Amino acid sequence: MDIKQYENTNLFIVNVTKDTGPEIFSELLAFFENTPESKKVKLLGLFEEFEDFESVKKFVQGMQIDNSKIKRLAKYAVVSNKRWFEHVLEFENKLVPNIAFKFFKSGQKQSAIDWLLSEQN
Repeated sequence: MDIKQYENTNLFIVNVTKDTGPEIFSELLAFFENTPESKKVKLLGLFEEFEDFESVKKFVQGMQIDNSKIKRLAKYAVVSNKRWFEHVLEFENKLVPNIAFKFFKSGQKQSAIDWLLSEQN
């Protein structure tokens, strides 16, 4: 998995490819465990390679999130093609409730970064 800090901010960008499986969630949890508890994190997931339901199915199999670790998540966004996002939208609300979230279409990475760094939700 590829997690990179964006320009010395509290924004981190995760690039997820079509070959990424559910192990990304344990890697994300490890990332949260290694960040100070007092630090609020903003997260951008780039899911631009997901083309069909089979790639989504592979990704969500075995998905488990420890909500106690994601309390430090201030808000998050996803950049993806709309077809992929529509298939997993129902999971989003169950995984991280009460955290500001916004979806951006492929090619709108900078708009997602701007929204995450803004004060609006």
